Amino acid sequence: MIKIIADENLEVVEALCSSWSDVELVPPDQISHSKIKNKDVLLVRSVTNVNSNLLDNTNIKFVGTPTSGINHIDTEFLDSKSITFSYAPGCNSNSVVDYVMSSITTLFSINELSNIKIGIIGYGNIGKKLGFCLDRFNIMYKFYDPFVSNNQFSNQSSSLYDFSDCDVISIHTSLTTSGNHPTYKMISKSLLHSLKKNVIFINTSRGEVVDQNHLIDFISQNNSSKVILDVWDNEPNLNEKLFSLTTFATPHIAGHSFVGKQNGVLKVIDDLKRHYSIDSSNNDTEYPTINLSSINSLKDYVNKLQEIYKVNDDFDYFKNHINKTKSIKDSFLYFRKFYPKRNEINYE
Repeated sequence: MIKIIADENLEVVEALCSSWSDVELVPPDQISHSKIKNKDVLLVRSVTNVNSNLLDNTNIKFVGTPTSGINHIDTEFLDSKSITFSYAPGCNSNSVVDYVMSSITTLFSINELSNIKIGIIGYGNIGKKLGFCLDRFNIMYKFYDPFVSNNQFSNQSSSLYDFSDCDVISIHTSLTTSGNHPTYKMISKSLLHSLKKNVIFINTSRGEVVDQNHLIDFISQNNSSKVILDVWDNEPNLNEKLFSLTTFATPHIAGHSFVGKQNGVLKVIDDLKRHYSIDSSNNDTEYPTINLSSINSLKDYVNKLQEIYKVNDDFDYFKNHINKTKSIKDSFLYFRKFYPKRNEINYE
């Protein structure tokens, strides 16, 4: 029988796979070389680094992560060992757009939204859906993405330094450290100081995309600026100074809608079953969604979004939990593990 070891927070794996495999769920901090040595399949979340130290001289043949980002996975090592890899790009994109739009609509009134401009850095799964939402309600925006052909869109910027007229900057890039356009610490001192002094800065991508020391300096020097962070350098050990300067701060849960998380797991399990030539017809599950196309006005959209998600509620809960435990790290891990079910709007 196929032996699967999975992060205990992926408990649905047991229900989906136990009929044809032996599933062991363990806390993420117990996923070690000795623990997985005789397993066939490893399923992790973004908190587990999968590399040669973990996998070398094990029986692992398949690694899956139901996440959009894969900077915690050494894919080159997996390739070198012919280990099949699966992830779920775009699975939580709707939920992240909800988070960004909740932030924006909390800080601006409906009337103000018609007079602001949003800057989107990264125009992949999430960036495009955010743009689609802004287009629907005639909210101005521009975007930068070096991997999108130039002049393909009229609101496309040719430079990362072309956002000085934007009231909001929202980051939607993957984390890369090589290639022609590495994103590691892409948001630098010079870039930050090219922005408006009262800019609203939102990061839901990866913490390491931003140079956090330069971000701290920028906020400290520009008291009218606002920073909203869902992702952090060195999670879950957040920089307390940066945390104290945020307008809203959350523990990497922007993409944590129930639908998004389930879709990510289902995608990885489908790939796993395909890898072992197991019938995957029983994995299809329908979840109720709210379609953006059915919402006719900005006012109705804001009302519907508030019913689904309020970023300030998550911030208040996170902050109150920290005050009780006196530990940002413990609260970060607790919030992610016990995050409540949340619906999402479909921005297709």
